[in-house]
Amino acid sequence: MGGTAGSAGGATGAAGSSAGGATGAAGTNAAGAGGSAGGAAGTNAGGATGAAGSSAGGAAGAGGSTGSGGGPALDRIFEFGNFSPRPMPKPCDASGACPDGQTCFRLTADVTVCDVAQRAVPTTCSWPTDECECAGRTCGAGTVCVQTTDSASSVNKCLEPSCASPSQCSAGSVCTPTSFILGHLGASVPGGLSAGRCFTPVCRSDADCSGGGGGRCALVVGDEANFDRYLSKVGCVFEGTAASATACAPSQATQVKIKSDSPTPYYTCAGR
Repeated sequence: MGGTAGSAGGATGAAGSSAGGATGAAGTNAAGAGGSAGGAAGTNAGGATGAAGSSAGGAAGAGGSTGSGGGPALDRIFEFGNFSPRPMPKPCDASGACPDGQTCFRLTADVTVCDVAQRAVPTTCSWPTDECECAGRTCGAGTVCVQTTDSASSVNKCLEPSCASPSQCSAGSVCTPTSFILGHLGASVPGGLSAGRCFTPVCRSDADCSGGGGGRCALVVGDEANFDRYLSKVGCVFEGTAASATACAPSQATQVKIKSDSPTPYYTCAGR
């Protein structure tokens, strides 16, 4: 581990010279971030291999080996079903921010997704099946009128608004991202979850996802024709095909993808 020693003001540094000629620690992992602090040769945070710390007056050392916590960030949002070209939900950035004024929903320590804070409330209706904004139909206490897509038609439904904090959910459950609050509609499609404003993740961390290659806790959503993209679960996803699943019986595995044109196969298991 560590890079070739560089000189700093004539003094020899260990594994890449440190600023001002101070000796750097050789290849020490800092919180699994790959390379060492203080100019040690190795990888920079996030696992990308960096040029080993050259310092003022010294030559740059050679790159070191990747630390135990290195590697690119794992993908944590997957879909199954029709794999349509619709844009996938996006994770929050490292600071917990989202684009376009969206809100960051943290589903586990590692799984996040951006979504609107609340859906727009419709003011007109078009169908006899509309539950609200028609002929005096209004929503009951604790629900709001929102527009959803069902069988290729936009339908007004009375659904719970999204919560502002997990403290509004019972112990062990988290806030459902706004667009995935579909109530009983969510359970009307394959693998769908009848989700109100709160739901319970199946997994909490990657440690819950053993038994298969590349196991990680992730958000799994469904994609069906003529229907809103819907929540299936926060559960375990593994590398490989469903037919060759090792984390569960192949008959219990479902193929998932990062996006519709992703060449890398992944699968998830029923109940995990």
